[in-house]
Amino acid sequence: MRGKKREVLFAIDSTDQFLEKISPENKKLTCIDLHLPFFGRCETMQENYRSLHVRFDEDFVKMEFLSSTADLVPEEVLASL
Repeated sequence: MRGKKREVLFAIDSTDQFLEKISPENKKLTCIDLHLPFFGRCETMQENYRSLHVRFDEDFVKMEFLSSTADLVPEEVLASL
């Protein structure tokens, strides 16, 4: 029997948290699953994130996988994409 899968995709809950995660001070490779509030995050991609986590960073030291709604992204960040 398989054990419970480890959560690797974490939600961003505020604009301040979003800015903290994309700041130069955050030395981790950060992948953000950006979505519209009425769609929700891509559940299919979670397995890909989990595979990358298991293969390269079991201890959450080098990379992080986050999920955010587009309304938490500041306009100046969106304009620079």
